[in-house]
Amino acid sequence: MKDKIYKQFRRAAMTLLLVVMTAPAAWAAVGDVLASGTCGDNVTWTLTENGEKVIRGSRQYIGLTLTVTGTGAM
Repeated sequence: MKDKIYKQFRRAAMTLLLVVMTAPAAWAAVGDVLASGTCGDNVTWTLTENGEKVIRGSRQYIGLTLTVTGTGAM
C-alpha cells in the first residue's frame, strides 16, 4: 500500500515538475491556478501563482505555491 502511494506521489511530483518547467506562467495573476491534478483517490494538488518574484542570478521567476490536500489514510 505504501509503495503504491509512493509511486503515485512520485508520478504527481514529476508531472508537477514538467508543468513548472514548461508552463508560460509569467502572465498569471496572483491566485491563478496554473495546474492541478489528483494522486490516487484521496489526494489532490493545485499549483498557484503567489505574487512573489524570485531573482536568481540574471533570471527572474514567479513565485509558486503548491497545495496538497487529502482525506482518509495516507
